[in-house]
Amino acid sequence: MTEEVSLTREADEEFSSEFHLTHPSDVFFTASLAERRAQLDDAGLVDVEEHDLLPWASELLRSRLKALRIFRGSVEAIYGAPQTELIVRSLRATLALYEDGTLLPRMFLARRGPF
Repeated sequence: MTEEVSLTREADEEFSSEFHLTHPSDVFFTASLAERRAQLDDAGLVDVEEHDLLPWASELLRSRLKALRIFRGSVEAIYGAPQTELIVRSLRATLALYEDGTLLPRMFLARRGPF
């Protein structure tokens, strides 16, 4: 299981208004790292390994932003200028929350325990 933008340090983490613009709170749900670990335990998963994806996820967003700068005209031709701007804003807002430690991109590996 990979989570790029749903894990937080604390249960009631505050997000920027820029992030909420593209990740509405009535659609986008988060969990603290502790809550997610408890959910995995409650699901009967064992040997849970947690891997920090911050370096990979941050570089991925930077690469996407670079590609959008280079190919902006083509992207706007496909999606339109307003939608393209929303994509850029979403990527920038998410990257900012990675960089300040609010969002914790992670990968979990686990196996199902005995029944």
